[in-house]
Amino acid sequence: MSRQEENGSNNIHWSNIIKILLKGSNYKKMKGVKHLPEGSGSYLVGCLDIMTERNGQDKNGSFFRLYYPTGLATNNSTNNKDIELPSTPSSGASSPSSEPDDPQEQLYKMNSKNNEETSCPRWPKWLPKPRYRDGYMHFLGKENSTFYNCLFDWFGGEVYVPALWDAPLLPQEICNQFPVIVFSHGLGGIRTTYSTVCLDLSSQGFIVAALEHRDGSASATYYLNRYSSVDPLKSSSRSSTEDSSPDDNQPSSPTSQVYEEEWKIFERYDTWDDFMVRNAQLQQRTEECIKVLDILCKINDGLELDNLEPSQVDLNDFKNRMNMLWVCVAGHSFGGATAVATLAKDKRFKVGVVLDGWMLPLDDNVYPCVTQPVLMVNTETFQWKKNILSMKKLESKDVERVIITIRGTCHQSSTDFQFLFNKFVGRIMKARYTLSPKLAVELTGKAMQGFIWKHLGFTDKDYQKFIISGNIFSFLFCFFFLFPFFFFLYFLNFFSFVSSFLYFSFFSFFLFLHFFIFPPFFLFFPFFLYFFYFSLFVSFLFFLFCFFFSLFFLRKC
Repeated sequence: MSRQEENGSNNIHWSNIIKILLKGSNYKKMKGVKHLPEGSGSYLVGCLDIMTERNGQDKNGSFFRLYYPTGLATNNSTNNKDIELPSTPSSGASSPSSEPDDPQEQLYKMNSKNNEETSCPRWPKWLPKPRYRDGYMHFLGKENSTFYNCLFDWFGGEVYVPALWDAPLLPQEICNQFPVIVFSHGLGGIRTTYSTVCLDLSSQGFIVAALEHRDGSASATYYLNRYSSVDPLKSSSRSSTEDSSPDDNQPSSPTSQVYEEEWKIFERYDTWDDFMVRNAQLQQRTEECIKVLDILCKINDGLELDNLEPSQVDLNDFKNRMNMLWVCVAGHSFGGATAVATLAKDKRFKVGVVLDGWMLPLDDNVYPCVTQPVLMVNTETFQWKKNILSMKKLESKDVERVIITIRGTCHQSSTDFQFLFNKFVGRIMKARYTLSPKLAVELTGKAMQGFIWKHLGFTDKDYQKFIISGNIFSFLFCFFFLFPFFFFLYFLNFFSFVSSFLYFSFFSFFLFLHFFIFPPFFLFFPFFLYFFYFSLFVSFLFFLFCFFFSLFFLRKC
């Protein structure tokens, strides 16, 4: 048997073991297709990729996924009743009689004026290309592990994102303009790592641009190098005139251009917390966030944008649909530090959100330059004293800075990984903690939405004030309910304990009388004495129970 065949048989062997032993991931299944949770808001979500070309002034270009509202969600949509499985278009056209190229493809029939050949967008895969799997494995240091590669393929290889690929923007008659969020990923992330959070925000009425950084912190990314004609000598080139492969997962539009993919994987360093290295990456990340906002402004002004990623969406539909006075920057981990640095450098960003931020890459001179409101949402297991002290440097009397911690969460509770793995595997791989992944995302989303709505002036939004407006609710709850309740319990315990002690003292005295003065009562007294001994013991146990229950309940609150 050749080495290649042997490796193939090993892959099959591990795949079978994994399929048998590891079941029950947290993603949903609809008609046999695994997908991440849908957004909780009132809008259906569309998405597309935007990549700009590198040139002399811009050595890295920009690459991001854009999430946006595309339609109104109905009650049936939450039950997946209006999601259908029409056939895959062979060349951009849909044909009900044709056989699908991929039986797991998801197509959505748009009930719009453009319900024609090109109006059947499909759900994109969470893993846009197989090379991204290799990037994740390289980031984890498991690129040579057959077991981990099969594990990732089984749990994450065929998961779909419930966003409508290349869908049109929501008509202007329904909603005129949308606020904008630029989202920065953490170490080892890519533009789809936070699909659940971004999709949920978009379903609430935000346009979200999820970056794929090119500073070496992404697990993998790629450039598209353009050629004016087909060069048969370039074997790695792909022509945009041909249909995109299933791995590309997106339809193409005919042009005369040919592209070559140039991949860049995660850059490893001797120490992950080298300030000089991470600070240099932070500077590039900040510029990339600002560059994305510049691109969105260009689109919003109706200027032509040369998008290297094939798309059927007319970007002119986004003209004057984004309110550039309502712009927020958010990020997770390294992306949280990127959000803070971006706030300090570009005041067009009005609000910042830091999800479990990793503050090491930030210079001390950055903190005083941040004048915008900032929300910091931390997890229970990730933070440490030095990192929290760095966050405390953002405290200000002039503008609201809020730090909250969601109990039962870990560092990956903002990512999609918590949905890919079941509870057992997720705990082993530290992809989730004790809190339900759905609840973790819901709490994070409510906190983000409430804080952003509040500081962008959305007075008509029913945001969760008790989450983002300090501890007044907790104080009132404790003052008017917990304190009287526990005072009553302690008073009852104290009364019971003192009463039992008095009873014990009284019958001890009675015992003295029994032995020395009234011996005939000997036959009747022990029963009463043992009863009050038992009463004293029960009272003491009740006292301990209330004491520890109080501590436990207050800790939970």
